[in-house]
Amino acid sequence: MRFTRIMTMLVAVFTAALIGLTTASTAEAATKTSPVSTQAVAAKPYHTVKYLDAGKVPGTRSTFYVKGRLTSAPGYRVYLQQRTAAHPTYRTVKSTVSASDTGRFVIKFTGPCGAGYQIVIRETYSFARTAIRLGRIYCS
Repeated sequence: MRFTRIMTMLVAVFTAALIGLTTASTAEAATKTSPVSTQAVAAKPYHTVKYLDAGKVPGTRSTFYVKGRLTSAPGYRVYLQQRTAAHPTYRTVKSTVSASDTGRFVIKFTGPCGAGYQIVIRETYSFARTAIRLGRIYCS
């Protein structure tokens, strides 16, 4: 009889301790993981680039160009990034500022065979970071 009372008391104390630990940890986790308000943050739209064109400069062997019109943020910087086998992540190789009135930009560049290119427009107050892949240079 005495053994049963002791075992019941130990089980009750153990259960109360576990319940106390689990509720405390979830309350702490809720305050740690959500410091921002619970309202959903609206996603920003991407930049718009019209008349995007990329190709080889006529009359040259290995000079290429990218041109277009950045209509979402005229006067903002446009970055050209390159990815090669030696550097598998994109790295910025050139940049230019688009025209402040029309948003037109032209970037001329040279590169090795097999290199991949993209243009990137950084995040602004009202637009998200935008990356547009252009393709790879293939040599015959």
